[in-house]
Amino acid sequence: MSRIRRCLVVGMLLGAACLIGCQQHRFMTKADYDHYRGEALDPLASLPVEEPATPRSVTRGVDIRTVLSPESPKREITLAECIALALENGRTGEFFDRAGGRRNSLSGPQRGLPSSSVTDSLRVFAYDPAIAAVDIEQSLSKFDAFTQSIMTWNKVNRPIGDALSTFLAFGGVDAIRQDQAQLQTAVLKPLPTGGLAGITFSTEYEYSNLNPRVNPAYRPTLSLSVEQPLLAGFGVGINQIRETHPGAIRSQVPVPIGGRVPGIWIARIFADEAQADFERRVQDLLFTVEEAYWELYAAYWDLYSREIGLRQAHAAWQRSEAKFRAGTIPEQDLAQIEDQFHSFRAQRMAAMGRGTGRAGVLEAERRLRYLVGLPPEDGNRLVPADVPTTAPYRPDYYAAYAEGLTRRPELIQARQEIQAAQLIVLRQQNDLLPDLRAFANYDMLGLGSQLDGPTERNAIASLSQNQFHNWGMGVLLRAQLGFRDAHSQVTRAQLQLAQRVAFLVDQEQKLAYNLQRSYQELAQFQTLISIQRARRLAATRVLRLRLEELQAGRSTIDVLLEAQRNWADALRDEHFAIADYNVALIDFERQKGTILEYNNVTIAQGAVPWCVQARASEHLRERNRALRLAEPCGTSCIDDVVDGWVLPAAHTQPTPLPRLIEETQRVAPAPEYLAPPQSMPMPSLRSSD
Repeated sequence: MSRIRRCLVVGMLLGAACLIGCQQHRFMTKADYDHYRGEALDPLASLPVEEPATPRSVTRGVDIRTVLSPESPKREITLAECIALALENGRTGEFFDRAGGRRNSLSGPQRGLPSSSVTDSLRVFAYDPAIAAVDIEQSLSKFDAFTQSIMTWNKVNRPIGDALSTFLAFGGVDAIRQDQAQLQTAVLKPLPTGGLAGITFSTEYEYSNLNPRVNPAYRPTLSLSVEQPLLAGFGVGINQIRETHPGAIRSQVPVPIGGRVPGIWIARIFADEAQADFERRVQDLLFTVEEAYWELYAAYWDLYSREIGLRQAHAAWQRSEAKFRAGTIPEQDLAQIEDQFHSFRAQRMAAMGRGTGRAGVLEAERRLRYLVGLPPEDGNRLVPADVPTTAPYRPDYYAAYAEGLTRRPELIQARQEIQAAQLIVLRQQNDLLPDLRAFANYDMLGLGSQLDGPTERNAIASLSQNQFHNWGMGVLLRAQLGFRDAHSQVTRAQLQLAQRVAFLVDQEQKLAYNLQRSYQELAQFQTLISIQRARRLAATRVLRLRLEELQAGRSTIDVLLEAQRNWADALRDEHFAIADYNVALIDFERQKGTILEYNNVTIAQGAVPWCVQARASEHLRERNRALRLAEPCGTSCIDDVVDGWVLPAAHTQPTPLPRLIEETQRVAPAPEYLAPPQSMPMPSLRSSD
């Protein structure tokens, strides 16, 4: 009964253990979660993470500007300051939601992909080269020495029940009782040649109730071993390419052999490729910032041309409305002026907001703010302060193409991919060799009843005398018959190498076409500036002459309205050509890979030098505030204002936008609506019976 009771107790305990094991547990308690979360986040405090130069969130208490309320204090900004802001906290513009596109610029992280693949922020891209450089250290780790220590204790109390135990336990012993212990410490070093060298020290202890010759017995052993591949995996070069170390077949201690990252040479190539990709993104950033800068410049001139046209139309309406009341002109002439007035109103609203063929002022400023990292609204409106370049530039196409072949980051990346592919071919060809290894070991043995001490029973002293030793050597051959898998991997690597070479050739040809397009645009837009300027000067003379004719009564109002439209369009198209020419200049520098030097930008690794630790954008703003000129440079756009008529000046040099805005503010603004004229009802178009 007692045996049955014990079985029932054991069964109940096993059942309770099963029920407890099947119970659903939490992953961890909240206290543990908070603790380990703090442990994980504490190291982040030591990272050199700088605060952004501008606030990330929307400034509270600031009204969002629209076409209904576009005015706000102006902030003059130079191109150099925009570039400095963009390098601090800017974006390349790949995920910008352009007006009309309705593109969602927000992206969630995708598992298995880096965060830089779903964003256009320069601060996110800056981590990619550092992350790639970590693979170099991780690849070197497979050559790090490895140690392992183990200590075991055993207690033996075996009854004598067989012939062997009876023979061992002579002398009336009823059971064999032994105390056993073993200590083993091994240090293994993977060699750069693919081999493995190791040294192992072990000590076995045994105390028994039997009558051995040495009791208790200490048996220390010092073992030296080496194993070296002779064919596959042999050599320093191939082990700098292989992802894994050949390891050891006969070693009793498992050795980490890597495999999570590529070999050292390939990892270094990938790190250089990550730096080239970061440089490419910086070049794209510089180009998009300058493009957005001149886009905003052109938008202001578009708005100015519509504004001046609107004021001229209003001045014409005021005079015509007085003449209509006097009965000297028909009502259709007054309605025609009103039609042009509202047409200029609609064009001015488009130029202020979204734009038509090009972005308007608010949309262009929104894009520039997005690229340089400024808040969407901060109570100021950005006004480009730089004067664009109109001087002709005729570079050497073939010299630029040769420079682009060596400087374009995309081509540098393609060549680095070819280098990596060549190393992968060598790595796969090495796997065609059989695994032939040579190994050898030398063991020094000692024996004593004490592990140390001054007596002759010292086991360590016996070991140091090297009186007892074992040694051995041999070879081991292991190979797959046919090497079908290895041949397949070699073929795949060779095809990928050929593909990457063809890709490089294709990219070099595309560079020739892109550089040719940029070279042609330089000539086209520079010539177009002179054409549009001559057109605008001619339209200015026509407008003045048509106004004089109208005032003298020698012309009709429709001729003056057409002259106003032509002058406004000519002024807009001239500055569109100027903006396109400046964008073409920076695009040509980007095509040949020299846009960083063109904008005085240098990419360096490591900590920021003390001389540039201050914010570059803040330094530029302080410098610009210190440089105050008595008179703004450039020529005037408005010659005179006579009785409400805005007379445009026949200038031949670009006018800075700050001066343009000041001149525009000196002219009385046009009203939003026109008072309806007092006239007789319009006659019916039906024919009378």
